[in-house]
Amino acid sequence: MSEGSLKLGCATFVFLTLFGLIGIPFLIEKESEFTEQQPTYQHVSGISRMELLPPSSIPPITEKWVNNNYKDAGLLYLDWKKIRFACASASGTDGRQHFVNSYLVGYAPYKTENAWEPFNVIAKKKVYLRDRYQYGRGEVWQTSKEAYFNTRGDCEDHSLVIADWMIEMGFDARVVGGMKSHNGRNPGGHAWVILFHKGKEYLLEATIKKATDTRILPLARLMTDYHPECMFNREFFWVNRGNPVWTKRYSGKNWVKQSRFRTD
Repeated sequence: MSEGSLKLGCATFVFLTLFGLIGIPFLIEKESEFTEQQPTYQHVSGISRMELLPPSSIPPITEKWVNNNYKDAGLLYLDWKKIRFACASASGTDGRQHFVNSYLVGYAPYKTENAWEPFNVIAKKKVYLRDRYQYGRGEVWQTSKEAYFNTRGDCEDHSLVIADWMIEMGFDARVVGGMKSHNGRNPGGHAWVILFHKGKEYLLEATIKKATDTRILPLARLMTDYHPECMFNREFFWVNRGNPVWTKRYSGKNWVKQSRFRTD
C-alpha cells in the first residue's frame, strides 16, 4: 500500500495549549458519527503465536499457553525462556488473553487522504472511561473495530483505533505502552500512538480532551512526560532497552525488535 498523503498548511503554528510545543497544522475534510452498535468480537484468524527475533530454536509463545496459565490476568508483559519482555498480552472483551498485536484487526471506518483525521475523529468523539467503570475489571482491551463503535474507552482503546486506521492509510503508526508523568511527577501506566513520517516522529495523545488542539500535533522528542517501554504494530513488538525516563526518540539502537506476531 502506498504511503498516505499529508495535507499541510504553509504557516508554522505554535502549540499554546497544554503542550506548548511546535507542531504541524492540518486540514479536517470530514467527520463521521459514532453509533452504539457493537460489532462482533473478532481477532485475526488462525493460531496466534509470538516468534522471538532473530529467528532461533526458541519455541514460540502461543495464545493457548497464555490462556492456560494467565487467563484471568489483565495486561501481561511476558518473559520467555530467559528472554525479558518477549511480548505482551491483554484481556479482551471476550474474557480471554490475546497478544496485543492482534487487537489491530485491520479496520478503517472509511477512506480518507487526511493523515490526521483518525486522531481528530477519535479525540473528539470517544469518551475516556476507565475499564473498571465500564467492565468491572481492571484491564480490558477493545479491538480497533470495537474501539471505533464503542463511544467509551480508555487510553489503549483510543490508541488502537487511531493506529490501525492510520496503518490502513499506509502510514507507519504504532501503539506505545509505558508511563506518563504529570510535570515530572506521579507516573502511571499509559498508552499512546507514535507516527513516523519523513524522518520525524509525532506523538498522538487522544485522551486529553479539554486541552487537545487536534489541528496541531507535537514532535515526540519534546514530550518529556511520556516514558516509552514498548511499542507494536500488527506484525512486530519492540522493546526499549534504554531508560524510558530519558527516552524521547522511538527509533535507534535502544529499540529492539523483540518478536513477531504470526497466525499462519
